[in-house]
Amino acid sequence: MEIVDINSVIAKINDPEVQKRALVASRRAIIAQLKQDGVELTPEVITSLINIQANAKDEGTAAILGVVVGAALFCDIRLKSDIQLKGRTSLGINLYEFSYKGAPERWLGVIAQEVLEIVPDAVAEHPTGFLIVDYNKLLDVRL
Repeated sequence: MEIVDINSVIAKINDPEVQKRALVASRRAIIAQLKQDGVELTPEVITSLINIQANAKDEGTAAILGVVVGAALFCDIRLKSDIQLKGRTSLGINLYEFSYKGAPERWLGVIAQEVLEIVPDAVAEHPTGFLIVDYNKLLDVRL
């Protein structure tokens, strides 16, 4: 298994343009998954999704996802499709290539449910119920 440098992944995630594209793709995946799960798209749910995009657009990386400062992205397996294992970090965290459901663009990243077992402090639950990972916290870990 190839060892992948997590620093290179984080450098890409910290790019504001990458964050905006990931935000749009993950938001589409959230809506699709909520519908699939039979969750009613109430005005509160829709407002929270709009606020995520507005916060990211207005404040850039400082408010990405409106929850975690820095390199935080939706990494919940329920939002991903066509997942392929590509390597592993030196911490033993698997890195995957995937698409967000309903979006064609390919991404490289982790799966929150796996990170939760290794570095639980790097994972948070978004108000939508989906998990996000703060990639910067993956750098601070000393196992």
